[in-house]
Amino acid sequence: MFATFYKYTPLGTCKAVFTRINEEYSERESLLEEVIWLMEEEERKKDADKEKTASLEKASLDIRKRALETLTPTKDCDAEEAIRPKKSKSFNNILSYLQEKKEVEMEIRKEEMEMKKQQLQFEREKFELEKNERRQRMDIERQEKMMIFEVFRKLVDKN
Repeated sequence: MFATFYKYTPLGTCKAVFTRINEEYSERESLLEEVIWLMEEEERKKDADKEKTASLEKASLDIRKRALETLTPTKDCDAEEAIRPKKSKSFNNILSYLQEKKEVEMEIRKEEMEMKKQQLQFEREKFELEKNERRQRMDIERQEKMMIFEVFRKLVDKN
């Protein structure tokens, strides 16, 4: 009797459908994991670049500071030329302006990085919600198919 059921009902089809669903679920799961890994890798690269630029900026400031400290008047200059309060003030003004400009640019970069982090966090949360929703849909479909399978089995048992 069971052999006739298997021969005339879509039980083999049911198995194929369940196998296909499991394969699709596994494939989607692996793709999602790969996307998460790529997002984390991108964030790590950005953090490394940020640290590198910060260290380069610090080194350049140190070099500038040492260069300014070692500036001495040359032998060819007169004593009057060695003392130039106007130029040193204007030089200090320019230097302070450049430092302020750099600080403002760094603040802007920090804000942009923070916004990007927030956006990535939002996308991760959205991704997790969609993932959970897909799992729930697949569970519901699996339950429906199991119910159909049970109905077929009951019909076969009656015959």
